[in-house]
Amino acid sequence: KKLKKQKKAADAAAAAASAGLSSPADDAAVAMDGAPDASTNGASAVSDDPSDKAAKKAAKKAARKLAKQAMAAVDGAATACTDASTGPSTDADGAADGPKLSKKERKRQAAAAAAAAEAPSAAAETAGGDDSSQPKPKKAKKNTQSSPAAGTASGAETAAGVSRELGQLASVGDVALSRSSKPIVYSTYTEHSATAAQSAADVATFREGRATVVTGSDLKPIREFAHSGFGPELLKSCAAFATPSPIQTECWAPACSGADVVGIAATGSGKTLAFGLPALAHVRAQLAAGVADGRTPSVLVIAPTRELAVQISEVLEAAGKPLGLTTL
Repeated sequence: KKLKKQKKAADAAAAAASAGLSSPADDAAVAMDGAPDASTNGASAVSDDPSDKAAKKAAKKAARKLAKQAMAAVDGAATACTDASTGPSTDADGAADGPKLSKKERKRQAAAAAAAAEAPSAAAETAGGDDSSQPKPKKAKKNTQSSPAAGTASGAETAAGVSRELGQLASVGDVALSRSSKPIVYSTYTEHSATAAQSAADVATFREGRATVVTGSDLKPIREFAHSGFGPELLKSCAAFATPSPIQTECWAPACSGADVVGIAATGSGKTLAFGLPALAHVRAQLAAGVADGRTPSVLVIAPTRELAVQISEVLEAAGKPLGLTTL
């Protein structure tokens, strides 16, 4: 309606402008002729005068200018009406919008209006419907979050069951392969009669004389190389020594029994052979039992520096050579 009114006003303005410009031109022509009734002679007289031609030209130019202004006003009104129809034209009370908004702001207002329109309907549905029939998002989210926990719990129970069933095997890795493969030989130690004959007082006196402290193991120290059970091939690496060093005396028995050992001793005290000879005895036992085929490593030694790794490799290479064992 507003657009129609503005178009009518523009048409009326254009008609008025054209009428007002033509009348003064005719009046000027009549006045200059001096005879209002003689239109033909007057017109020819005006057309012959240069000033009359200039006046007519100026009048036509002014009329065209007013017509352009009227058309621009009509186009501006049409654009304003189009923007008002595409954008949000009223607020909550139905009032007209203020200044023209950008495209992003119009989208934002449209989304807010849609959300506001959906909120009352959702509230009405919740109030009118049955609570038991409507799923609650929060509970569904909690259920979703609790599913992995339930799965973890069941997985833990299964792992515990496998661990209880297999005994010494851990609940990780390939359980089927562990069942089908030959069992690993963990213990290669058989206590010598002379070692077993030591009394608790003898062991305490021996360790006190060597300033040795042992915790977490009831095994007695191995005082002689011949009591270790390594055999003559492995003991060739110890031919230059008369008796085992303190760290070797205390570590060989628990290490060859398959226990975890932490040994602390000074540099040059024989630590390499303290763990190296039990490691070579372990490899030999796996080869004899068919657990290892000799084509893949069976022992891993980790050292803090390259120099120490090279030193350990040289010592174990010499110790394992009589058994045909190599160090990479």
